Amino acid sequence: MGYKKIILYCCFLFVTESLIQTVWAYIPPTQYFFKKLSSYRDNLKYVKVTTALKEASDQEVLFMSETIYAFGSGVLVNRVMDTNGNLVASTQRSIRDSFTKAAVADQLLFESDQSKYFKQLTTLKSHLDRAGGQIFWILEPQGVAENFFRLWFLQDSFFVSQIEYPEQKIIRFEQFQEKNNFYFPQKILLIQDDKIEIIEEFVRIQQGDRKIFEPLDTIRMTDNSLLQSYYEYLR
Repeated sequence: MGYKKIILYCCFLFVTESLIQTVWAYIPPTQYFFKKLSSYRDNLKYVKVTTALKEASDQEVLFMSETIYAFGSGVLVNRVMDTNGNLVASTQRSIRDSFTKAAVADQLLFESDQSKYFKQLTTLKSHLDRAGGQIFWILEPQGVAENFFRLWFLQDSFFVSQIEYPEQKIIRFEQFQEKNNFYFPQKILLIQDDKIEIIEEFVRIQQGDRKIFEPLDTIRMTDNSLLQSYYEYLR
């Protein structure tokens, strides 16, 4: 290799490394992540998402879940039925009022108003990291809040990839796809100590006006351990 080629090659390496450092040096403000998420849900009024709940052991459908969300009020209604269509559990609440694990997951999936995200989310600090051959934005607290959860966002799309809790519990969102102008993951996994507890699989989606919003008369509690985890972390 001649001297000119060596010099050109060195210049190429220098420019490439500089570009990489520039990309990694830019850290968008935390509010941008939630602004980007909200932009995927513009001009929607009501949405109804139907999913199937499975255990990882046998992949058999145990329950069907129906979630209705009112974008204006922030009210979420969920009904869980058995495979015969019988109601076994339900809940109705605002995902904006109470800072719970389920409300965090639902804000990341449904919230369309960036000003309504919990302050505990919008004050997190972000940095880039690699995992499984992909680059992620990691949002986490600084300083004393060491046991607080971490949020993982895909670098390019800014879709949420997972929520990681200190009790070794992980919520993983896989394969966001657009259906009827609404983006929703094709699969949601609830993982404890690297073992999948619940698989929630997308079935169908409907969006429209108030006609599809069906509020509950009463909330039905459940003693089923799988559904208790579902309501604690996801709905």
